[in-house]
Amino acid sequence: MKNKQILLGLILILISSCVGFMETVNCRDFSLNEENYWFPLAVGDTVSFVNTKDEIKTFTVVDKHISHRKEYTSDTGCGCYDESRMLLKSGVDSLWLRREVMYVNDNKGNNYEEIVFTINGKQSGFYETDRSKINSVTINEKTFTDVVFYTCSECEKDLSVNKMYSVKNLGVVQFEQVNGEVWTRTNLSNYGATTMESFIFEETTCD
Repeated sequence: MKNKQILLGLILILISSCVGFMETVNCRDFSLNEENYWFPLAVGDTVSFVNTKDEIKTFTVVDKHISHRKEYTSDTGCGCYDESRMLLKSGVDSLWLRREVMYVNDNKGNNYEEIVFTINGKQSGFYETDRSKINSVTINEKTFTDVVFYTCSECEKDLSVNKMYSVKNLGVVQFEQVNGEVWTRTNLSNYGATTMESFIFEETTCD
């Protein structure tokens, strides 16, 4: 009798271990999160910055995409994957924003972010470890709340940008170059909602 109970227990363990093998796993719906600190603009829209010399850089949104994995098959090395990206250009200068989220089953997952400036041929980037949320910042006598501050602690002298402020539902309001030159957004009141509809949406698979 005891041997039969042991055998039955082993069978139940084997059955339970097989549940979910090569099973289709549904991913969560894509949801906007930190993209709310990006520019609430559509492809073709522009945003301008001015420095203390009254020089102006006008960036145009040239790309804005979302990639979403709806499902994957377990035990294949795949997982859920979401990516959002936005590219702005001003002549040879550019600003690239990208965020990705990876997870399996319904776990919280890993978040990765990069924001890369290219100014006068010099490139520098911020990552999720370079960001911190602050209560407020005052620029041109205007106080903003819901602010994310980026600082590059290990920037080399030949890199372009080492500080940046971004406001929720407004986007980047100011950035500072390594040489101390500060660029401030010309329109500090252009608030708007960052919506899914403003991105080009595509579903991806894991082969």
